[in-house]
Amino acid sequence: ATADATIGIPSSTLGILVNLENVQRLVGLCGAATAKEVLMAARRFTGAEAAAAKLVTESAAPEELDAAVDRLAHSIGVLAPLSVQGSKRAIQVVVDHMTNTRTSYPDESAAVDGLVMDAYRSADLVEGISAASEKRPPRFSGA
Repeated sequence: ATADATIGIPSSTLGILVNLENVQRLVGLCGAATAKEVLMAARRFTGAEAAAAKLVTESAAPEELDAAVDRLAHSIGVLAPLSVQGSKRAIQVVVDHMTNTRTSYPDESAAVDGLVMDAYRSADLVEGISAASEKRPPRFSGA
């Protein structure tokens, strides 16, 4: 990310809830405390802050972003393809199993799914979207 980028998840400013698998991914990336800031406080991070919080791997000045991407791509591109491909696949398997809540925690998953649907059916969602489009602070009612 560029150092001056703005990174965040505005779900609580809109009145919606992120699904359980994506919450697990976020916690896996940056830890529970930062995930709480991202989701509950709707904190926005600069690219530099996001890199420190492990939301992105690196931040660079806007004029240096292309060079940073090229360096990373080159550092991967010169390595053994089977090793790189195998590592990519292994990491994806681990990520997939970290978010395998549907079978590991069916009752808890169903409960969170219900909360997600409640948020999507709420008056707060309508208010959040209206407030965002009207560029004003939302007035949430919890309904």
